Amino acid sequence: MKRATFILFLFTNIICTSKADVSIISSFDFDGALGLTWDGSYLWTSSALADIIYKVDPSTGSIISSIASPGTDPHGLTWDGIYLWNVDSSSKTIFQLDPTDGSIIASFQNPAIAAISDNPHGLAFDGSNLWLAGSSINTIFKLNPLNGDIIQSFDLGYSEGGAWGLAWDGVNLWNSHPRGVEFGVGFLHSIDPATGNILSTDNAPGTKANWNYGLAWDGSFLWMADSTKIYKLDVSGVNPIPVPGAALLGSIGIAFAGWRLRKRKELYEHCQNLSE
Repeated sequence: MKRATFILFLFTNIICTSKADVSIISSFDFDGALGLTWDGSYLWTSSALADIIYKVDPSTGSIISSIASPGTDPHGLTWDGIYLWNVDSSSKTIFQLDPTDGSIIASFQNPAIAAISDNPHGLAFDGSNLWLAGSSINTIFKLNPLNGDIIQSFDLGYSEGGAWGLAWDGVNLWNSHPRGVEFGVGFLHSIDPATGNILSTDNAPGTKANWNYGLAWDGSFLWMADSTKIYKLDVSGVNPIPVPGAALLGSIGIAFAGWRLRKRKELYEHCQNLSE
């Protein structure tokens, strides 16, 4: 077992744990798997090889059914208890879908997000609101599911790679952070949804960890898609630590905002070096 190491920097509000305890419980092959979500019984994944969204048996990896994706580049998926949600990276549109036939219940595109994010990817639902990961700008947005209005956003400060998959575990967000083939590694982070603090970080498992795209939470375990396989992960060994200083920063005011972001990026890069 590898012990977690953490760094705390006042005002940056980042704690990063290196080598947290994430273990593979099981996995199965699924070529092209991108977005991922859990509907209470089954997994759903979007495909990089076809404009299709698949319903998958989590025990065997067998395809139970499928629906046509509403766009040409289906990525993030999430489940609201009744309907599927999918973000199409090409059109930068979020769709609410009937899982039985793929018909579109509602859709929206937030102009502010579309203007600054070339690649919206991860999608999560916290019981009331949607969360969207803007990969190209490493920003996570909290959205009103009725109209797509931005409720909250925060920059994750990644120095390399992008913010891809998202999952909500009932308390915190999880984000997959692939750094690309040139780095040969990807990361998993738990994130405080109130502040954007990175609470823990660990190397993503698998031979294609540098393309760890989709994430889903089934109530007990984290699932990850890396474009060739889908993994069931035990993250119970990860122990996020609340970070002091967030309220203090808010009281100091926006004068420190630019400095804080620079320090977040510097500290995050240092944390990544520890994890490798």
